[in-house]
Amino acid sequence: VRGAIRTTLGDLDGAEQDLERAYELTTRLRGRDHWSVPDIFHELGAIDFYRGDYAAAREKVEAAIADQRRLLGEEHPALGRSLGSLASLLWAMEELAPAEETAREAIRVLRKSMGEGHDDVVHAKYTLASIIAVRHRFAEAESLFQETLALQRAANAPNDPQIGNTLAELADVQIALGQLEAAEASLRESIALQERSLGSDHLWVAITHRQLSALRLLQGDAAGAVALSREALDRALPSVEPGHPQLGAIYRAYGRALTAAGRLAEAEAAIEEALAIHRAADLGDALARTELVLAEQRLAAGRLDVANDLAEQAIGALEALHGIDAPELGEALEIHARILDARDEQARLEAVVRRARAVRAGIYALTHPLDVRLAELAARTATVRPGG
Repeated sequence: VRGAIRTTLGDLDGAEQDLERAYELTTRLRGRDHWSVPDIFHELGAIDFYRGDYAAAREKVEAAIADQRRLLGEEHPALGRSLGSLASLLWAMEELAPAEETAREAIRVLRKSMGEGHDDVVHAKYTLASIIAVRHRFAEAESLFQETLALQRAANAPNDPQIGNTLAELADVQIALGQLEAAEASLRESIALQERSLGSDHLWVAITHRQLSALRLLQGDAAGAVALSREALDRALPSVEPGHPQLGAIYRAYGRALTAAGRLAEAEAAIEEALAIHRAADLGDALARTELVLAEQRLAAGRLDVANDLAEQAIGALEALHGIDAPELGEALEIHARILDARDEQARLEAVVRRARAVRAGIYALTHPLDVRLAELAARTATVRPGG
């Protein structure tokens, strides 16, 4: 129990010592097949997850699930909790279809064994909503996040960090739906709550600062985005391993903000850090998105041919991962469109803008800043078309 608490608080070394001691005592006194051994494996997997070692975490959590099915049956709450953790892990590893399926199984097991309003059910709903949001079903995700948030506020202490996590994930959905003011309010409440409950240097606090930085960039405040992403980096560096995938996402956000602020040499250094982390973690979607940020930096530096090659390479990777009509391509195509506009390739520009708007249509709000830029590019291509 102390090991699990230490994991949540970020004391991973202390948590690992407690759990390894628990495993040694349990197996010696009660045997390897005691029902509590899979719980220990589950918690050890959580430590690997927080360290960013997703492969090791998956191995431990899947071992826990296999033992729980064998020892406890198909409807035990411990199995449901482990399934929820596996769903979160698959989400982090970009395996979204199996992640959603696993989250739904976790909810079914926990609902049957614990009841609809139990905290474990609520947390599994949060995981499912997060996965649905990443799969661009924003209206469905917003409804499930709001339901989860209401249950968490009713059942938990006001400083429960899980409320902060739900608010942070809800904010991303609100941004996609064009609700920027609501998203900012959600992120600010999330940061205040997480800092009170977890301290200022916890990884979750750093991630929420990164999200707020991205919002500032959408609002056109490059200086504010730089300050927030730098703050996210300063908070994350003491709390995670150097190669943690979330650290890569923060470096990417910092590089993008620096590019928007015109600090191109610093931007390149930050983006290269992100690229190294995402290559080592073998996360294809994250790597492609970081290559797109590098393309933006090359565009700002006037290196248009290099920017174009990077954008085309990233778009090809995203097409291979998600399909040629996937919403994930929208932002990549918008970046490519800006590069083509700078290269004065009007015929290609028109085709790319049309495709970007098509893959985002009906999913993102027309008031989203990216969609506003696409509309402006579309209008400009119409004015230069021969005979237009």
